[in-house]
Amino acid sequence: VGCVVIGSGMFNSDTQLQVFADVLMGPASHYMSTITMIAPSPDWFTGCYDVDFVNKAKGTWYKRVKISTYPWDAGTENGDTYSTENESTEPKESISRFGPSTVPSNGVFLNEDGDGVLPVALWTCELRV
Repeated sequence: VGCVVIGSGMFNSDTQLQVFADVLMGPASHYMSTITMIAPSPDWFTGCYDVDFVNKAKGTWYKRVKISTYPWDAGTENGDTYSTENESTEPKESISRFGPSTVPSNGVFLNEDGDGVLPVALWTCELRV
């Protein structure tokens, strides 16, 4: 079991930057997973799973890791804008990552060409020794 780090929200600020407390990692715990809600939104979220901070080929820790994460739909609310006033999805749907053909009808999350989903967050982690 690893640490849980919780940061305070910075919603609607110009920077959308959050800085979290240090996370202790070691030889037996060198993976990190993250999750955060996209707020306000119906039930959208983003995160990553089991990012390895050890370069296995070199046997060293990465000094800096940047992770772009993409939007997911929890399948519990209907909605296509950044709003919290949404009806429940009935029946509930499976959790799924948004793709070019599954983003809301207004095209939120799509690149300019409409053929790819843009990342919604960039996680930067730095090694401190």
